[in-house]
Amino acid sequence: AETEAEKDADEVISKLENFDKDYTIPEIVKMAMPAMVAITNTSVQEVQNYFNGDPFDFFGFSDFYGFGDYGFGNWGGRNQQPQTRETTSSGTGVIFEDNDDYILIATNEHVVSDATTLSVAFVDDEVSPAELVGSDPTHDLAVIKVMKDDIPDETFDQIGYIEFGSSGDLSVGESVVAIGNALGYGQSVSSGIVSALNRPIVTQDYYTGKVDKTEGMIQTDASINPGNSGGALLNMRGELVGINSAKYADTMVEGMGYAIPSDLAVPIIEDIKDGTLDNVPEEPETKASENDGSVKLGVTVTTITDELKQSYGIPVNGVYVLSIEENGAAAKAGVQEGDIITALGDKEISAVEDLVAELKNYAPGDSASLRITRHGTGSFGDSGYETGTVTVTFGDAKLSA
Repeated sequence: AETEAEKDADEVISKLENFDKDYTIPEIVKMAMPAMVAITNTSVQEVQNYFNGDPFDFFGFSDFYGFGDYGFGNWGGRNQQPQTRETTSSGTGVIFEDNDDYILIATNEHVVSDATTLSVAFVDDEVSPAELVGSDPTHDLAVIKVMKDDIPDETFDQIGYIEFGSSGDLSVGESVVAIGNALGYGQSVSSGIVSALNRPIVTQDYYTGKVDKTEGMIQTDASINPGNSGGALLNMRGELVGINSAKYADTMVEGMGYAIPSDLAVPIIEDIKDGTLDNVPEEPETKASENDGSVKLGVTVTTITDELKQSYGIPVNGVYVLSIEENGAAAKAGVQEGDIITALGDKEISAVEDLVAELKNYAPGDSASLRITRHGTGSFGDSGYETGTVTVTFGDAKLSA
């Protein structure tokens, strides 16, 4: 029989022989799937109650006809007070380490935020409770743990651990594989290429108005949908080179998924795990810029590059609207996901830096024209790409409304 020393030697030789080897997609999936978990977040959310009063008035007809205004009870949605209810959401995580007591899982911060309870489903669909170790909302990263005592032996024997690779070694056009709990249906696989590197993404905090610009994002045409957040973007050696984030996805455009590069994510994950997150130095590839704190537009945007223009036939330069804050200034002005902002006031907008800089010139209550290009709706005329202007009125960024 082969001794343990001989087995160890064979394993080392096998690894050396396969070093830097590209695998097939089925081989990558087989290697990575044991390290993937589906995360369920149960939280309490404030919602508008549209059913108080008349349980049969599902569509708010009483409010439509004005009954609520004449003392017939709070039947419609308009006069209802917000209530709380328990909600669930799904995401993905990757197992990267363990110790004597628990295993550690990396994911996106927005997957686990505001959770009252967390649970994970392993490769064999066995579910165990999880706890938050820590998170970094600025970079949308978090670490959770599952106690080994809560994992059946049969399940633990099937668990694997992800290998981290370097996102700095990626090239545009290189093949990648994305794995995640898409739409909460369970782990699924998609493949594609690296469409672009070092993509800037701009977000603005709902309550503070702080503008965060994250550079270095990996853009891929591998499908990344809700539920994929926190999942693995793998190179063809089966190494994790990015953590997928559907937070930046847009259903109006195909082939634009984003992942947090591993070279940015891994040091932060390690610091979260070690409890030293406050000591994380500012990453050279990730910068946060803030306007004067007074106004906000309420959009998440990315720069329209020459590659995007060519790939999607986009006729203009500007910033593409990935998502819109509900009840924000842009939403109230009629801006939609998928719009391309090309000018604010008399300032041409060609990149996210232009938009961030121009916002500093406005104060609460100011209004400005916003020139946008929109595709396929006929909102400004015929279908196809049409350009129009809306008027945006800036509110106080320090207010939640």
